[in-house]
Amino acid sequence: MAKWNIGKPLSDITKEKMRIGRKRLFGWIKDENLAKLLIRDFATGNICLKAGLNKPSIVLYSGVLEAVLAYATKGDRDNFVTLIEESYKKKLITESNRNKLNVIRDFRNYVHINRELLGDFTLTDGVAQLAQETCQSVLKGLVNYKI
Repeated sequence: MAKWNIGKPLSDITKEKMRIGRKRLFGWIKDENLAKLLIRDFATGNICLKAGLNKPSIVLYSGVLEAVLAYATKGDRDNFVTLIEESYKKKLITESNRNKLNVIRDFRNYVHINRELLGDFTLTDGVAQLAQETCQSVLKGLVNYKI
């Protein structure tokens, strides 16, 4: 343990980042700065989900998914739909995850208040859980893929 940390409790976010790091979900990403940001957002998404903060968790998981697909495909970072389709064509994701990603992408757009007002759905615990599980599934599939 580092000397500066002796006797000091670790924050929830630090504990979550360490837990994620041990799983090596982002170990395949060579860009260290990107990997740190992805771990931070995934950890924050997990904390938000545990706290019942569905909207931020969905937005964070979606951002992680979009970034890892862009990294894996070296694709257009501005078009989530294209990234999903390109990832599926390259067999980076399963058909099941492709379908889930399209659902999550729609809910991610609720980051815009007007979309949420016009939408027919509520951002529930189930949607947030779907986002987390899809994120984990996609990451586990990419861990063994040679980029």
